[in-house]
Amino acid sequence: MIEKEVNQSFSSNENSADDLTQYLTFAVGNEEFGVELTSVMEIKAWISPTRLPNAPEFLLGVVNLRGIILPVFDMKARFGVGLTDISANNKVIVFIKFQQRVVGMVVDAVSDIVSVNFQDVRTAPKMQHDIKDEFISGLVGVKDKMIIVLDISKLFAEIDFNLPKNEA
Repeated sequence: MIEKEVNQSFSSNENSADDLTQYLTFAVGNEEFGVELTSVMEIKAWISPTRLPNAPEFLLGVVNLRGIILPVFDMKARFGVGLTDISANNKVIVFIKFQQRVVGMVVDAVSDIVSVNFQDVRTAPKMQHDIKDEFISGLVGVKDKMIIVLDISKLFAEIDFNLPKNEA
């Protein structure tokens, strides 16, 4: 009887391994966020971006990453919770790929890589908070913290990647 329960438990763990998704977690301010690890291209120490004229506040500028010019976004500004203090050179840029684009996100710190069963990701309640609801694909509790799982395609969907435009 016990052997049957152990075998059932083991086989259900094997099945749930297929349902696991890995997330790179990072801090922005006092919050923990996560993006699917498969979308992460590279993590770099702070590189000072070149500011572009007429760019929105959340676009810090562009960087040259191995010959490719990539936009770098201030995630605090993108979420509407202020600006990142970039004078403190302890920031990290996480380069992610989505819809054939690569962008950099300035975060305060990279935290961890966590494996989560997709069934454990819960729908975020609709409520008034700083981050637009459409940017959040769910919430998941890992250990003693709550991770806000971001929908990267929606986070950058409304951005005109041909910026900046001169209005002269």
